[in-house]
Formats: sequence, structure tokens, C-alpha cells
Amino acid sequence: MKQPVVGETYDYELYTHCGIEFTNFGGRWWRAVNPVPPAPYSGAQNTTSGRMTLVEADLARFTWAAGSADFTPHPGLPRPCA
Repeated sequence: MKQPVVGETYDYELYTHCGIEFTNFGGRWWRAVNPVPPAPYSGAQNTTSGRMTLVEADLARFTWAAGSADFTPHPGLPRPCA
């Protein structure tokens, strides 16, 4: 993916096998402001389809059929899930 633009919305597959906590969007790592544990969202699969919007330079929002999650930049690599 090329560098996302503030205010633009993109189709996005969020890796959700271990819940909603980390994602790599636009070439950088992001962490959910309020992580969501596995399986409360539709599908409980390895990914959840939705849309990612770069709301501000340091705020991204993922929306899917059952809700939304905000992300802020995360330095370095995230820890692996169990």
C-alpha cells in the first residue's frame, strides 16, 4: 500500500486471529487504543474485512460491520500473540 492520505478511507483486511490490537497500515505499526480480545466481532477468523481511515497523521480508524477501533502509532515491532 502506498502512503495513506489523511481523510481517505481504504478497504482493509485486519488480522484479528488474536483479537484487535496491532496492525501494519501504510508501512508503519499501529496499536489499538482499546484492544479487543479475540472473537467478539463477526467471523472470529484470521482476518476481518472492513475499512481503514487515516483520521489524522497519528490516528487511524478501522470500521467493520460490528463496530470500530482506533489505532495510534506503535514504535517497533509488536509482541507476538500467544
